[in-house]
This record gives sequence, C-alpha cells and structure tokens, in this order.
Amino acid sequence: SAVSARWLTREMGCDYTRAFRRMFRLLVAAGADQEVVSVQGVLHDLTDSLCRSLQKREGKDVILFNNAIFSHNLDMLEVCRNARLVSVYRDPRDQFVDRRANDKNHWMPPVRFVDSYKLRRERFDKARKRLARTSGNGVLKVSFELFVLNEPYRDSVVDWVFDDDVPERWSLHFAPEVSARNIGLYKGSLSDDELKRMKRALATRRMTDSLAAVDRLAASAAMLADGAGLQDRQS
Repeated sequence: SAVSARWLTREMGCDYTRAFRRMFRLLVAAGADQEVVSVQGVLHDLTDSLCRSLQKREGKDVILFNNAIFSHNLDMLEVCRNARLVSVYRDPRDQFVDRRANDKNHWMPPVRFVDSYKLRRERFDKARKRLARTSGNGVLKVSFELFVLNEPYRDSVVDWVFDDDVPERWSLHFAPEVSARNIGLYKGSLSDDELKRMKRALATRRMTDSLAAVDRLAASAAMLADGAGLQDRQS
C-alpha cells in the first residue's frame, strides 16, 4: 500500500528506492519477449535486495515477515529465492467467534464462514503441492492448538523455521499460557443452533477427526489458562 511504501521509504531511504529502480532497469533491458524464468530472476534480485537492506538496518541474519501473504496465495513465494512460510490454521469455530468479536469487516453467518474456510484450506493444499514441484518444500502447515499446547511440536516448528540454528532467546517472545486463552473461544459464545449449523457444514471425515482432536486439546488449554490466571492472581 501507499502507506507502507511511504514508511519504508522513510525508514530505509535510498536502499528501498534503489531496489525498485534496478528492477525496472532489468525488466526494460529484458524486453517483452523474455521467458517467465527470466522475469522471476529479476524478482528474486528485488526481494534479495530488499531483505539485505532490512538485515543491514536491523543487524539480523533472518528476516521474519508476519502475515505477509494469505496462505491461499502461496504462488507469491516464487518471487523469493530462499523463503520459508509457516501457515497457521485454527479451529474454525474459534476463528469465527474471534472474527465476529474483533473484525469490523466480519459479515459472514456461520455456514457461509465454514464454506469460505474449507475453500481457503483446499486452495492452500493445492497451491502447496504445486509450489513443492517447482520450488521445493518451503511451506509448513502448523496447527495453532498443537503449537500452543505441545512443546515438542512447537520446537519442531521452530527448528524448521531456523533450519536448526535457533536463536537462544526466541522463547522469551512466546507465552503458551497466554495463547491458550484463545483456544475454545466458541464455548459459551456460539448458540446451540450456530454450533449445529457449523458442525453440519464441517462434516467431512477429515474435519470431524480434526475437531475432535482440537476439543481434546482445548480441555488441556483450559487447564493451562486456569493455571496462568491463578499465577497472575498470586503474583
């Protein structure tokens, strides 16, 4: 967006504009009849240049983007030479409740939301397989509930992201007992009718098994969150 570009120009200065000037020169030099592979090389050069600028500015070895693209638009990863993407998925019942409470643009009724959720998951799975054929296995699908509640699972995700070179202080930025409060939100928030409608709309073997597993995790989450609340009251 224009707002983001203005902020980046202010923060990065000539390093930001130089990368795009170089991209335009390379594209013009390539001509209109160049193959897609050649254009992809130009885009690789652009993203490499921008990431190097961020690394220089921040003094970091790894650049981490939060919510950089929608998971069903994985094809955008082809503009990066060496990227890894973590796609986090949640219990759709919790996701619906969360969006209804906090997203001013939320408008979907429960069943329409489930249809949209399943469509996005299907598009993600197809795009992930397609990308794996052309760019390798640079995409990891992660369960939010498992990441919060299962420490070995969480460690395996972090190892994958950092290619086993994990920063010593990474765990200081994550509090599982706090994130656990976002699991099981739908209980007490959805009416019986809404819950029944969502359950019917989600009624595939895969989704039914997944939700059953999430419900078991949610019971653990409740105990973890209660423990955090007790600790807060005692401190």
